Amino acid sequence: MEGSFELRLSAGTMESLELYSKLLDKDYTTMIEEALRGYFEACDEIVGTAGSAESNLDYDEFWDGVEL
Repeated sequence: MEGSFELRLSAGTMESLELYSKLLDKDYTTMIEEALRGYFEACDEIVGTAGSAESNLDYDEFWDGVEL
């Protein structure tokens, strides 16, 4: 899905983008996409950790107290 939307960034962020764009010889879009990719990977780790916390029991802990 490709589209456009308005993105509002602070003056400080824009200054940093301009500086690093020149230093790294990268365009703003590439830098933002790389940064967001890293952000999403970090979020995936957090969500994955939170989601697996409930199933993080070993066999005995899982079945403790269950009578069949």
